[in-house]
Amino acid sequence: MIKVDFSRKAGKVKPLHGINNGPLSSECVTDTSKYYKEIGIPFVRLHDTDWPSFKMVDIPKIFPDFDADPEDPNNYMFEQTDQTIEAIVKTGAKVLYRLGTSIEHTKVKRFAVPPKDFVQWARICIGVIKHYNEGWANGYHFNIKHWEIWNEPENSNQMFAGGTAEDYYNLYITSTKMIKEYDSTLKLGGYAAGYIPDAGPDDHYFSNFLRRVKEENAPLDFFSWHIYTSDIKAIERRADYVKQELDKYGFGDIEIYLDEWNYFDADWVEFLSPEGEYIRKGVFEKIRSQLGAAFTTAAMIRMQTLPIDIAFYYDGQPRIDWCGLFDFYGCPIKTFYAMKAFGLLYKDENSVWSVSDTDGIYCLATENHVLIVNYGAKAGHYMVDMDNIKGGKVETYMVDEQNNLELTRTEYFEGYRLVQRVYLGENSIALLKISDI
Repeated sequence: MIKVDFSRKAGKVKPLHGINNGPLSSECVTDTSKYYKEIGIPFVRLHDTDWPSFKMVDIPKIFPDFDADPEDPNNYMFEQTDQTIEAIVKTGAKVLYRLGTSIEHTKVKRFAVPPKDFVQWARICIGVIKHYNEGWANGYHFNIKHWEIWNEPENSNQMFAGGTAEDYYNLYITSTKMIKEYDSTLKLGGYAAGYIPDAGPDDHYFSNFLRRVKEENAPLDFFSWHIYTSDIKAIERRADYVKQELDKYGFGDIEIYLDEWNYFDADWVEFLSPEGEYIRKGVFEKIRSQLGAAFTTAAMIRMQTLPIDIAFYYDGQPRIDWCGLFDFYGCPIKTFYAMKAFGLLYKDENSVWSVSDTDGIYCLATENHVLIVNYGAKAGHYMVDMDNIKGGKVETYMVDEQNNLELTRTEYFEGYRLVQRVYLGENSIALLKISDI
């Protein structure tokens, strides 16, 4: 049974359908802007941008001569990043800009290494911010507020080669203090944590980061973390643990961003091994399937009541393996329609009380929509009990193997209560739209 009470307000629908990258990709050849607008993507995070070229966004690509003068506009190469951010802003989305570098999987790292001078690096970052917020260097007035310091520095083999935890802590402290002195209105955070275990004795990087930031009185307006899993309960445990640690170290009031997440049901060592091609194939095919769409929907619904303020699906670039919204050509596939359905609830702004009493059935409701997904339950008919509903019309739209958010049923009713029987196949998604006649 799914129950909905339209008279009981349950808070704002959070921007949990943000995304990494896009709408431009493949060296700006592929443009999915119309689809970003159709979903109503609220935030776009810039990291691993223009995969696999990485020709933009990263500090070494914008400022190739690290020893040059950061005050000289001629030392920056903004043009390609300009085009990317212009496209994001035109969709109506806000930008979270990751200051640092993209991942490098090669044995020798050219860019994913600690900066040799943290003060110089911070001055370069300020130049980037000035370009996009103050119009400096023939720039813009985009008023980008969210700036993230590096990505997964604890993943030192691929993201911070040769650097220690103390190196990253010092980079974060130095750069955030300098950037905040330049503009105190900016939201600064990190560290885009790639690995935070469940509560336990091995989590030193996270706790030591929080301790150092607190001791140095460095800015931390948001904390960001990542998870790749097929288990909704793993997201629950990790989110609760992150919040618990932030509270413990005196950061209970800051925002929390899950700024990389996606479906993953493999072992990372086997997945990344030279012999792991069929494991990788299996994971990526699931991401681009109805299963991936169901997981995405269930995760966003569950995040609504977890300590997560903004979430960013990884990734929106059609030619990256992790993209479940589009095929390689930029055509929408199943997760696009799941995101579009969630976007309709986000546009409604306020949620109302809803609950499912069946494990694997997740629901979220607003005054105009009820979103339901079967991720882990048996296929079958489920009763949806809607109370304090104004008489009118209920339309059912499905995302399943046969439908891409297409209308499958219309029912007219009178009164203030409706009990509707909805068939949910495995991994299917139902969107009920409530309207006046």
